Amino acid sequence: MDLLHHHLDRARATGSAFARTVRHGPWGLRLDVGAPLVVHVVIEGRTTIWLDDDPAGAVELGPGDVAVVSGGRGHRMAHRLGARCQPIERFVTGDAGVPADGPRVDFLCGAYRFEGDTQHLLVDGLPPLGVVRPGPGDRLRLATDLLAWELAEPTAGQQTAVDRLLDLMLVLLIREAYGRDGEHAPAWYAAADDPRVREPMRAMHERPAAPWSVPKLAGLAGLSRARFARVFTELLGQTPMGYLTDLRMSLARDRLRDPAATLAQVAHEVGYADAYAFAAAFKREHGVAPGRWRQQLAATGAPT
Repeated sequence: MDLLHHHLDRARATGSAFARTVRHGPWGLRLDVGAPLVVHVVIEGRTTIWLDDDPAGAVELGPGDVAVVSGGRGHRMAHRLGARCQPIERFVTGDAGVPADGPRVDFLCGAYRFEGDTQHLLVDGLPPLGVVRPGPGDRLRLATDLLAWELAEPTAGQQTAVDRLLDLMLVLLIREAYGRDGEHAPAWYAAADDPRVREPMRAMHERPAAPWSVPKLAGLAGLSRARFARVFTELLGQTPMGYLTDLRMSLARDRLRDPAATLAQVAHEVGYADAYAFAAAFKREHGVAPGRWRQQLAATGAPT
């Protein structure tokens, strides 16, 4: 199993509010706290981007550059650092930019939203503001060029094409962000390619309800029990059984979001003998019974 595919599939990432904008001369855009992942792509010209709480970390973007803002952080884009920036509601209804004095900039802005419980596995490890500068012929550059082309003007089947391109762009961005220097890659991403733990990790994700034990997992790795447990803990930062419990609880939280799923069904799907055993394990991990967790979610949108 491809773990990145597994997490993306569970997160049900969708691109939304993607738009292409052209401006001339002085301009500024303010985006307040919002989506967990926001992406900006410069097609032509230059712009500067900075976080509201870190203007000193401003970055200049040129043609082909992609900026990624994670964690819903408020940020600004403008022709220069410190320029007056309008909230997006006023920006998009203002002057679209007729030929005028000042340089021309053409850029894409959009956001990704996620469902389910795996958002933090994909987004939390990313830097608050990251910039990718793909060169000509790079797959990410080709994807952003195609996206810009599709958004240039309405055409038949446009939304379908844009949706698929956004899916592709997200995968390429995450690969780039995780693989460039490894600094921001989550432990599971790096470990998934390590031959000492790769097969046990894939087995747990493919069959989380199976009666796994450290000896069984070690056998899949071709290692002794002691060596496997040591290597796994060094690479993942937790024991094999701790990882399995976290995986099962994550899957359980996803299923509990479905009001039609009974506790007995969830228990069976994530590897517990019955609803009582599952409820006890869930309460140990979360401090609240699964039924209460579900009630809190329904009432507030987030468990307390």
